[in-house]
Amino acid sequence: MHKLRENAEKELKAIEEKGLTSSNLDNAYKLVEIMKGVDNRDDAGRRISALCSRNHIKQKELAEKIGVSASQLSRI
Repeated sequence: MHKLRENAEKELKAIEEKGLTSSNLDNAYKLVEIMKGVDNRDDAGRRISALCSRNHIKQKELAEKIGVSASQLSRI
């Protein structure tokens, strides 16, 4: 995911250097949305880890309590 964010950021910087125009506006919007999506996903993983730490449980236990597999929880 970090590589995806890096590539999106690189493309956005290229658009910024050339200047925002009507022809690249849609791509700029999509790149920003990709970056936000990656950031939100990272934030969710950190929140899950913090929740487990505060409650002294493992992510596997949390997954069982909420009715999902441990692998599903780890992909969040």
